[in-house]
Amino acid sequence: MSDELRLALEHHQRGDLHQAVTIYQQILAQNPQHADAMQLLGVAALQLGQAEKAHQLIQQAIALNPGVATYHCNLGEVCRALGRWSEAEHCFREALQLQPDYAEALNNLGLALSAQNRHLEAADYLRRALELLPNLAQAHNNLGVILKELEEIDQAKDCFRRALELDERYVDAHCNLSQLLLESQEETEALTHAQRAMELNPNNAVAHNVLGNVLREIGQREEATQHYREAVRLNPNLVMAYCNLAETLVELGQYRGALTFYQQGLAVDAKSVRILCGLATLHRLQENYEESHRLLQQALQIDSTALAVYNALGQLHLEEDRHEEAIACFEQGLNLSPTTARTRCHLGFAHAERGEESAALSCFEQVIRDAPDQSDGYVGLALLLKERFPEETLAAALQLLSSERLSPNAEATLRFALADVLDAQDRLSSAGDQLKRANQIVLQHRKNQGRIYDPTAHEQFLDQMIETFDADFFERCKAWGIETSVPVFHLGLPRSGKSLLEHILSGHPEIFGAGELKLGIRSLEVVDREWNEEIAKQVAEQHLSQLTQLAPEASRIIDTMPDNYQWLGLLAILFPNCTIVHCQRDLRDVAVACWKKNFKKLDWTWDFGHIASRIREYRRIMNHWQSVIPDRIVTVQYEELIAHPEEVVRSLLDRMGLEWDEGCFAKRESSVNLTRETLELPLTPEHTQQWKRYASHVQPLIDEIAHLESADQ
Repeated sequence: MSDELRLALEHHQRGDLHQAVTIYQQILAQNPQHADAMQLLGVAALQLGQAEKAHQLIQQAIALNPGVATYHCNLGEVCRALGRWSEAEHCFREALQLQPDYAEALNNLGLALSAQNRHLEAADYLRRALELLPNLAQAHNNLGVILKELEEIDQAKDCFRRALELDERYVDAHCNLSQLLLESQEETEALTHAQRAMELNPNNAVAHNVLGNVLREIGQREEATQHYREAVRLNPNLVMAYCNLAETLVELGQYRGALTFYQQGLAVDAKSVRILCGLATLHRLQENYEESHRLLQQALQIDSTALAVYNALGQLHLEEDRHEEAIACFEQGLNLSPTTARTRCHLGFAHAERGEESAALSCFEQVIRDAPDQSDGYVGLALLLKERFPEETLAAALQLLSSERLSPNAEATLRFALADVLDAQDRLSSAGDQLKRANQIVLQHRKNQGRIYDPTAHEQFLDQMIETFDADFFERCKAWGIETSVPVFHLGLPRSGKSLLEHILSGHPEIFGAGELKLGIRSLEVVDREWNEEIAKQVAEQHLSQLTQLAPEASRIIDTMPDNYQWLGLLAILFPNCTIVHCQRDLRDVAVACWKKNFKKLDWTWDFGHIASRIREYRRIMNHWQSVIPDRIVTVQYEELIAHPEEVVRSLLDRMGLEWDEGCFAKRESSVNLTRETLELPLTPEHTQQWKRYASHVQPLIDEIAHLESADQ
């Protein structure tokens, strides 16, 4: 070796790459056929991030001297950096042809094979490398990575630990062991290794990402986001950090920030299935279902075997009440990964929505056995079993709550579910405590989302409705609608008996209960832009067409969307012959029932002041409708329905122009649908004045309601 080349190598090994490159270039200027200088210049180029240039230089060196194993091994490393896995494999095999005991080449070949999902082969080559060099820490670490892929978890941990015994300052091994410990629910040790990796290299993006993962898992989500942000700052191409940051922001309710980082991650890797699924979930949470479908179809085209896609698509179908499609998606997911607890939970909820209690219970019970830290297993079982919920399972669920590991949304959901159990068991003090904490969590969560309820904005909206839909307006527009008796609107505040009345009436052979539809809201959005007779008739025809598609043979179709009371005037004009049923209930029962319910799509039920304000505005707008179109509205009082159900229903059927039918009160198979609750028949007086059960927890709310009622007297 010449003195010049020796000097260049010394600079190279000290990390002074630019000085080394200068000398390599000087050597080549004097001797363009110097293969060693050419090859080492290629290695330096790779280290400087110039992979294509490195590839060209090392190929030239091999052309000059094809018999050097090191050249082929280094060219393989360049191909790995370029993602050319099969070419890298060829290079490493060439190196081993020349030098069969070349441990580094065996190690690198294992990595190339692993990148091609040939993990068993890869593990064999890593083990051969370690037979030659038992103290090669890098090979122990790489074998651990491969064994993790093969789900040989304990052996993988041993490999990472051995790598650290050989080199305690090995940052990658600390990161890999930390992540594996985290996935094995060994959070304390996982945190120790993540923090050590950070101490060794505070500028390592992967170390920040792993520490973020640990902090997120132990409930320190705000701190986790700080490390994820640092990870993407240090390495703007680290896609998994964008994913983790966006997912954590979703858990914190910060949807705008999540969207930003999902989009940034997608700019780095447009084919990231994880990002596409995350974006789809974000759009689903914001009820942008069309965009969610588009993203998931895009993800399926990229990878039709990705479990995350089937989970996300199944949840989307479930939210759209397409239960069979949802079940098919979750079952496909379990075919891909039979032990995935989250997927089995989703399947359980889908079975429950279809009324398949036995299948749902089986799913939730298996999840609790296999993954006791998965909160949805307890939620599903609680919603199904109520007072039959086992005491030991309740204790386990309460222990999970005390661990402070759940996301705000998961914690609130579990607390609401356990409150149902405790209520059914008449343990009202404990139930009230759970409800109080659950509502506090959701309220703070929504504040973080920027989705806090604005009573003033709602009041201004109703001001506009009252001003627009006055008596003169109805007189001018009385001929604008279409002649049909098909639509029936059950409207009023939530928990006021709309679904109960629908359940009774849907036993009539000519009536179809469609549940809560958004057709009224969508019609209002159209009319809000344009309002004349022609447009009104077009909107009414479109609304009716969509309605009748749900049940073409029914002569009456019930829509129980509660908020239809806000645009009752519009519906009355569009359908002058429709039946409008105003469902009323003791406002104290309504208020407390709303506070007890984990509504996903309402924004005012978590705070006593918001509930009282909403009720006040509801009374104001209903008083307006009663004053301008009193003959159009049929009022059904919940308490009267409970006390005299047949009398109330006969009168209502007469108003709808239908004959009495015994089917209304015929016993029907009970449903365990978790999103729509109806009371079992026959009804009893104990279903009234439910607010008294929680009087000690909700007295300020009861006082607010009393104040509203006294103001009218």
